[in-house]
Amino acid sequence: MDINSVKRSSIDGMRLTTGRIEEVGARHRDQSFPPWGGGYLDNCTGPEVLEKKSRDPRLDELREAGIGNHWTTLADEIGYDAFIVVWRVLSNRADDSEDAHKLYIPKFNSFERYQRNRYILTLSSMGLTPKAIKDHVANELNEDLHVNHIHKLIRQNKEI
Repeated sequence: MDINSVKRSSIDGMRLTTGRIEEVGARHRDQSFPPWGGGYLDNCTGPEVLEKKSRDPRLDELREAGIGNHWTTLADEIGYDAFIVVWRVLSNRADDSEDAHKLYIPKFNSFERYQRNRYILTLSSMGLTPKAIKDHVANELNEDLHVNHIHKLIRQNKEI
């Protein structure tokens, strides 16, 4: 067995290079270790840090100011500071018309439907049949679409 043909990390390689199998850290036996430990930082944090520790008291100010419950729920979800930025941007976009502070918010499922349709068109461009696309959509997105709907979607987008 040639020493150059054997990996040093293999058992045979370790025997060839040292004459015996050494344990992890064996080559450091001559060194003394510091009495305070291995020198690792003691900054590990437990899983409790990942959870919200407490509710932001500034959210109460929003309620006291008369902000609607759906807005304070949003502020709680995204955080007070992010909510203030969103609120300021939306408020500054309002003009002087009668409906200035009415806000149209499209349904989120319309965006999900858009993403699903893009997925279908991508699968179609890859050469999948509408039946295969139907199976992918059912498995990946948990939606049961009719093959005719998929045909129609593909046909409409080929016309564009």
